[in-house]
Amino acid sequence: MDEQHETDDRFPTGEWMGFYMQPDGRRRYRMDLFLEFVPNAITGRGTDAIGEFAIRGAYDAATARCEWTKQYVGGHGVEYTGVAGRRGIVGRWSIPGQPASWSGPFFVWPRALGDRESEFEKAFLEYDLPEAFAASFSEGELEPASVR
Repeated sequence: MDEQHETDDRFPTGEWMGFYMQPDGRRRYRMDLFLEFVPNAITGRGTDAIGEFAIRGAYDAATARCEWTKQYVGGHGVEYTGVAGRRGIVGRWSIPGQPASWSGPFFVWPRALGDRESEFEKAFLEYDLPEAFAASFSEGELEPASVR
């Protein structure tokens, strides 16, 4: 029997899009994803400038927290931790085993919502980010930048 998809509007199964930023905080790299949300679990696949990847992780609808690993086909993994809201999922990525400075922000949203890139900064301001999580972003990281 198939598991039921999540009914919370913040976690729609389907096509998503978005970007991540490199540690220099000045360039955005586009991601195209297909995400599936079943109660408490996220799975999916996608592509970005590095290549194809699979996604596997978890979320908590009560707290809006999301965590997943983006595993590149034949390559390294990237850990994502974020918070979901009406604009999408916003948070921080990091590469296990690398210095803490090798991380940056990300923002993804359902493709059906259209282009939300300009809402990146608003998303960080509006979401109920845990204080320690919000403090992990350095000054200037949330300023506008171009998507590659």
